[in-house]
Amino acid sequence: MAVQLDTLDVAGKKRLIIAAVVVGAVLSHVTCIGRTVAKMISVGKLYSEDWFMLAALLMSYGIIFAEIYGMSYGLGAHEKNVSKPDLRQVNLSIWILQRFQPPSIFCIKTSIILLYVRIFNTPIFKKVAWGAWIYTLLWTIGAWMSSTFECTPVEFFWNKTIKGGHCVNNALTVIGFTNGFLSFLGDLFILGMPLPMIWRLQMNRRSKIALTGIFMFGAFVVGTSIIRFIALFGIDTDDLTCKSTHSLQLFHKCRK
Repeated sequence: MAVQLDTLDVAGKKRLIIAAVVVGAVLSHVTCIGRTVAKMISVGKLYSEDWFMLAALLMSYGIIFAEIYGMSYGLGAHEKNVSKPDLRQVNLSIWILQRFQPPSIFCIKTSIILLYVRIFNTPIFKKVAWGAWIYTLLWTIGAWMSSTFECTPVEFFWNKTIKGGHCVNNALTVIGFTNGFLSFLGDLFILGMPLPMIWRLQMNRRSKIALTGIFMFGAFVVGTSIIRFIALFGIDTDDLTCKSTHSLQLFHKCRK
């Protein structure tokens, strides 16, 4: 049964977000550690894609810390009910989260691309794959830099008492939606990369369909990205401490 965050009180929202964080963290650790152990047993070493996945797992600790830190100061409550000192800490937690999220996504996508290159080792596919990787790298740099320097000086993001400070107008649209949409396009391309290679393999149609289904499992991530877009459009920029929990919940659904 779906839970509507708007129907929950502050404590209920925090419990739901913590549950999403815990479940996402547990599943991430189980799958990542299980994959690492299985690789060591089967081939006796880790490949590049395995190291990038482990790096993504480590970066997720920063994301989890930022969310829990923010909730301890009022993330999930209506902004009008959060004191100015606490609001400063909430905004700081959001800024910290944005330092870890793009690099974590970069490591995950790099891991997938490296796996593709190892499986489909043809010159043309390699060129396409590295093109996708360069796009992902440029997106990561752009997303990280734009969110880091959203305000001038940087500290003004969480400390609005700094005289002369200012932020990008309509930052949620200019930065948030733009970065999200460009990431979504990259997801679609990476998801579809192996399909032409699969259908060129010398095997029966049933096997091709089965392989396609395995690789298309990543479509779940694309689907949650679309849902997250819808949630972002519903965010009230005058009440970010409350409404941003919608996006956080969906982010952890993606991590699972």
